[in-house]
Amino acid sequence: PQQARDLLDDLYDFINKLKDHNIDADSFYCLQPLAVKKKYDLSSFDGFTINSSSDQSDIEKNLNNLESYAQWEVIDGQQRLTSIKLLLSYLRQSPSMIISYETRPDSESFLNNIQNPPFDYKENSDFFHMYRVYETIELWFEEKLCELSENKCINAEQLLEIEKNLNNAFADLLINSERVQFIWYECNEEDPI
Repeated sequence: PQQARDLLDDLYDFINKLKDHNIDADSFYCLQPLAVKKKYDLSSFDGFTINSSSDQSDIEKNLNNLESYAQWEVIDGQQRLTSIKLLLSYLRQSPSMIISYETRPDSESFLNNIQNPPFDYKENSDFFHMYRVYETIELWFEEKLCELSENKCINAEQLLEIEKNLNNAFADLLINSERVQFIWYECNEEDPI
């Protein structure tokens, strides 16, 4: 929970710097590094054969098709990615970010349905920690909303507008801008460990 709060505080500070124009035009918020390895899930790939009659465009088309089967194995940074996914779930955003856990297949379903979990979050430690981070995100946004509306005489409609603006600021930062970036290390060796 503390690391999730720190991330939210940092992102919120960065959003305010952007709003106040106290930041360079090309500045970005850098999330901690990811170490990844590209792999391919070819279980449903039909494949292709290159022979002397294959032309360049046919080869490029098939290579592009192969690239659509690419996935990234996360060697280091799984918690960071999961936290970002949980934040996007809270914001009700569903970009094409899919996280599957090779050794814990039920975790993907739990994560994708965190707002209405299909499993009891106390069922295993992964669910418990994911849900605790999600609850921390919910609580942080509730507290921030109280802080933003504190000492102001506002009605329910104005409160909803403040909440919408806060949520949109986070969604825009994470999805619609290039202002949040990961340091990305790609491992090309046989054994990523």
